[in-house]
This record gives sequence, C-alpha cells and structure tokens, in this order.
Amino acid sequence: MENFVNNHIAKEKNTVPSPFLAERIIQKINEISEQETKKSEITVWQSLTVAASFAAVILLGIAIGDSYRTESSNESALIVNDKYIEHLYIFKDNTNTNE
Repeated sequence: MENFVNNHIAKEKNTVPSPFLAERIIQKINEISEQETKKSEITVWQSLTVAASFAAVILLGIAIGDSYRTESSNESALIVNDKYIEHLYIFKDNTNTNE
C-alpha cells in the first residue's frame, strides 16, 4: 500500500504541466472578475432606479394631496351656539321649583 502511494506521488511529480495552464487560469479569473463587476454595476443601477421610483411616488403623492386642499375663509365658517337655536327649555322638568 505504501509503495502504491509513493508510486502515485512520483508519477504526479513527473507530470509535465501545460505551458498554457497558467494563461487559462488567469483568463478564467479575469472572466469571473468581469462578471462580478457587471453584476455589481447592475445592482447599483437597480438600487438607484428603485430609490428614484420611491422618490417620484412620494413627490407625486404630495402633489396630489396638495391639489385637494380647499381654502376655508372666515365667511364660510359659522360658529353657532346651539343653546339659542334649539329651545331645550321646553323639555326641562318644571316640577322642581327650587332651582
């Protein structure tokens, strides 16, 4: 068993690496880096789009809310004392005259 392992290790050490192996590895790393950069750019644009949409909706809501605001003047507001309008003294119990 030990001899088998040693032979396998020796065979692996004698393997001649491809001269283009390093080039392919570097190219693959660069491709992965470019993909991550593109993904991060897309993520930034998506975040900016969502934030701009929220801001637009909030401003539109404020604008719509302001358009429904009615102006009230003192002439249209009427303060009334109900005691003088309604004759509630009719319903008062007059049996108790001690008041």
